[in-house]
Amino acid sequence: MNFHLPLLMPLAFTSALLSGCTVVPGSHLPTSGKAIVVQQDDDFDLNSQVQVYRMSPMLLQKMRRV
Repeated sequence: MNFHLPLLMPLAFTSALLSGCTVVPGSHLPTSGKAIVVQQDDDFDLNSQVQVYRMSPMLLQKMRRV
């Protein structure tokens, strides 16, 4: 069983290295000296169009029935 360990170590290292890209994507991109592009809807209030519901087992049960 121990003879597989040297073969699995590079695979485990590679998968751990690649999974870091999914946790913090783009965090290495520098933003200093970049032009700021202003959009027409920068001051748009998204809270007026979004409703947040607490996820509970009862809500999931209701959603499954529909």
